[in-house]
Amino acid sequence: MENTQFEISNGRTLADKSRSTLLLSAFVMSLISLMVSLYSQITLQSESAVLPAATQPPQVVEREETEKVLEPNVLEQKAPLDGRIMMLAEYVSKRYRVSMDATVELVSAAYAAGEQTGLDPLLILAVMAVESRFNPIAESVAGAKGLMQVIPKYHMEKIMASGGEKAVLEPETNILVGAKILREYIARSGDLTIGLQMYNGATDGTSSQYAGKVINEKLRLQQMLKDPHRV
Repeated sequence: MENTQFEISNGRTLADKSRSTLLLSAFVMSLISLMVSLYSQITLQSESAVLPAATQPPQVVEREETEKVLEPNVLEQKAPLDGRIMMLAEYVSKRYRVSMDATVELVSAAYAAGEQTGLDPLLILAVMAVESRFNPIAESVAGAKGLMQVIPKYHMEKIMASGGEKAVLEPETNILVGAKILREYIARSGDLTIGLQMYNGATDGTSSQYAGKVINEKLRLQQMLKDPHRV
C-alpha cells in the first residue's frame, strides 16, 4: 500500500516537472520570437532610410520627378513701361480695336516672355495678331485657346505647370507658354519659317502662308517703331 502511494506521488511529481518544463520552453520561444520580430522591424526601418531613389516606392520617385519637371510657367518680371511699349500698345489698340489699357499689359507681357525665352518680342506680338487678333478668350474649332492659340492636349506638361487647363486663358500664362512652344519648334527645325509652320500645324504642304503672315506682321511692327507716321 505504501509502495503504491509512493509511485502515485512520484508520478505526479514527474508530470508537474514536465508541465513546468513545457511552459518554460513555450515562454522562452515566445520571447525569442518577439525579439526576432523587433529586430526585423528595426532593420527594415534602417534600410529604408538609406534606400536610393530607384528602390524607393514608385509614388515617392514619381512625386520627386514631377516636382523637378513641372517648373511653373510664370513670367519672371514684366518689362518696364517705355516708349516702345507705349507706341506698340497704341498701334495694336487702334489696328485691332482692343482696349488700350489691356494692350499695354499684353505688350509688356510679350516683352517679358521674349526676355525669358530668347524670342524677339515683336515676333511674339505678330503671332498673337495672326492667331487671335489680341482676343484673350479666342478659341478655335480645333481647341486652340487664348492669345497664342495654344492647344492644351498637345502641350499638357506646360499647361499643368501653369496651373491647369483653365490657366491657359490667362493672358500672361498663354503668352509665355505659346512663346516656349514656338521657341522649341524653331530650335528643333533650325529655321524660323519652318518653326512657325510647325507652330501652326501646317507642315505637310509646301506653302509657307502662315509663316509669311506672321513675318509680315512683325515687319510692320518694326516699321512702326522706326517711323510711326508711315504705318
